[in-house]
Amino acid sequence: MVRWPEVPNVLPDDELLAAPEALAIGRWLSERGLDDCFALFRGGRPVSARQLLSMLRTAARIADDPLIGVHVGLGLHPTSYGIVGLALLSSASLRHALRIVGEFGALLSLKVRIDLEHSGSEARLVLQDCFDLSPGLLQLCSQLEVAKLCTLLRDLAGCRINRVEIAGSPELHPQLQAAFGVPVLCERATSHVAFDSALLDMPLPQADATTHEHSLRACTDLISTLRRCDEIRRRVRQMVLSAKGAVPRLSEVAGQLFLSTRTLRRRLGDAQTSYQVIVGETRRDLAVGYLTRTTLSTEAIAEILGYSDTANFRQAFKRWTGESPQQYRRMARSGDTAGRFWEGSCTHRTMSEGPHRTRASALRLNEHSLGQVSAC
Repeated sequence: MVRWPEVPNVLPDDELLAAPEALAIGRWLSERGLDDCFALFRGGRPVSARQLLSMLRTAARIADDPLIGVHVGLGLHPTSYGIVGLALLSSASLRHALRIVGEFGALLSLKVRIDLEHSGSEARLVLQDCFDLSPGLLQLCSQLEVAKLCTLLRDLAGCRINRVEIAGSPELHPQLQAAFGVPVLCERATSHVAFDSALLDMPLPQADATTHEHSLRACTDLISTLRRCDEIRRRVRQMVLSAKGAVPRLSEVAGQLFLSTRTLRRRLGDAQTSYQVIVGETRRDLAVGYLTRTTLSTEAIAEILGYSDTANFRQAFKRWTGESPQQYRRMARSGDTAGRFWEGSCTHRTMSEGPHRTRASALRLNEHSLGQVSAC
C-alpha cells in the first residue's frame, strides 16, 4: 500500500475548495428545474468538509435522487478543479498524478483519505472514511468521491476501470452499475476503484514539466493558506472548549494565543470566519451530542452551554438545524435523520455514557470531554 504520511486526515471542520463541486450540484438541480440553493459556495470561498456533506445530502433530498453523488462526480473533470487540475494533467505519470490527488485532496474537495494499493496486476484506490460517518451519509459521500476518482482516472490516462466497490445499498445495484458502466459491488465496508496497475507508470499524454512545476507551486501556496486558516480556527475552537461552558471574551482568547484582539479578528476574517461563528459552531456540536447521547433536559443543556435563557438556546438550535431541540431528539431516537444537519458521530462519541445522567455528571462530562471534540 502507498500512503502519503505527510497528508493529515481530513477533519469535519477542515476547509476545502468547494466551488467546482457546488457548481456541479447546482447545475444538476437546475437541469431538473429545481432551485439551486448553493450559489453562495461558488465564489471561491472555502467551506468545511462538514458543510459540503450537508450540501450533498440536502441536494439529494431536493432532487429525490439517491445517486446524485455519482452523477455529480462523473461530471467533475480535471479542468473543473482549476490549478490543481492543471497539475494533474501535466504530471509525468499516473502514479505521480495520484500522489498529487492524495497530497492536495482539499483542492479537489475530497472528503476522504485516498490510499494506493497494489495486488499483482491490479491497482486500487482505496477510500478511507476519515470521520466515522453514519451509513446514510457514508453512502452519499462514497458515491461522490468514487465517481470523482473514476473520472480522473479515465481523463488522465484513459484508464479502463476494472471494478468499483462501494458502500451502497444493494437495492441500488442496477442503477449504480449502469451509471458507472463497470462491475459494481455494493455494501462494502471500504470503497475502492480497481484498475490495471501497468497504467501507473505510463507517461501521460499531456505531461509537461514546466507547466507542472508552476502549477504545483501554486497548489502548494494555496494548500498552505487553507491549512493556516484551519489552524487558527482549531486553536480558537479549543479555547472556547476549554472554557467549560462559559464563553470567553474575544480579548481573553486573543491573550491566550499571544495576539492582539485586532490581529485575531483579522486572522479569523482571513479564514472566512469570525469568533461569533466559531462559538456558535462549537455550541451547536455540543448541543447535538447532549441531545442525542444523554437524557439531559433542554434547560440543563442550555445552562451547560452558557445560555442564561433557555429560550435563547431553543432559538439558536432551531437556527442551526431547522428543528427545535425536542424535535431533533425525537427524530434522532426514531432513526429519522431527514432534518439532521450532520450525521457524523465524531462529535457525539464523548456523549454516550448511559441514559441515567444527572446534571452534575453532565457537567463533569463537559469538563472531561469537550476538549476531545475538536480532535475528532
